[in-house]
Amino acid sequence: MSSNSKPAQTIPEKQTWTQHYFSRKRLIIFGSILVLIAGGVIWDECFKYQYFAKRFGTVVPGELYRSGQISDAMFTPTVKKYDIKVVIDLTGYDYTDPYQVNEVEASKELGVEHCRMRLDGDGRGDIQHYADAIEKIIESQQNNEPVLIHCAAGAHRTGGIVACYRMLFEEMSADEAYAEMCSYGLGGGIEGRLPTYINEHIEELAVELHGRGILKTMPATLPQIGKDPLTIQEKQEHAENDSSRSTASI
Repeated sequence: MSSNSKPAQTIPEKQTWTQHYFSRKRLIIFGSILVLIAGGVIWDECFKYQYFAKRFGTVVPGELYRSGQISDAMFTPTVKKYDIKVVIDLTGYDYTDPYQVNEVEASKELGVEHCRMRLDGDGRGDIQHYADAIEKIIESQQNNEPVLIHCAAGAHRTGGIVACYRMLFEEMSADEAYAEMCSYGLGGGIEGRLPTYINEHIEELAVELHGRGILKTMPATLPQIGKDPLTIQEKQEHAENDSSRSTASI
């Protein structure tokens, strides 16, 4: 054995125990955090909307409310709490979905008018269904009948209708309407499918609602999400067409 070799260094027993203790403590803390995160995900995905109306929100207090598909446990309590008289469902009917089946049956039992105006899951679809939904909202407001409008998630289809209603009837800016859509779960950015669809069809929607007598005055410009307002080039033409219709009906 060389005279220059050093004896092996030993770690004091107390130091070894301390390191083991703190290492174990870190593992427990980390594991607890993972359990809390997993529990939160499971709560959100599986149990939360059994006890809370999905993405429920007030659009106009006492007049118009919005949500996602409400569970069978929460539908009747929600309708009663807000004195809902009209439900506008933007989904296609699925007779295998217990929530949808319960909604239709409960509406009948409660004397609530149930309307279905189907749109695609991303909020696009037949612009006439947009017009139908907004017309029903306006008519219900005039009749003092509170409305609940909803889709499956309460984000895209419902968000699109509410945004168009806000911009055309409340004169909300496109930026504000878009921010509200995002707050309810809209993704994809300003150039996403739904904002693009609204920008491309809002003039057609305004003309349709004006022709139905729901939108009393055809605006000179229309909001565009992420863009400058759209100037209505044919405003005079719309006015002339309205005049022609009025003359023909006399």
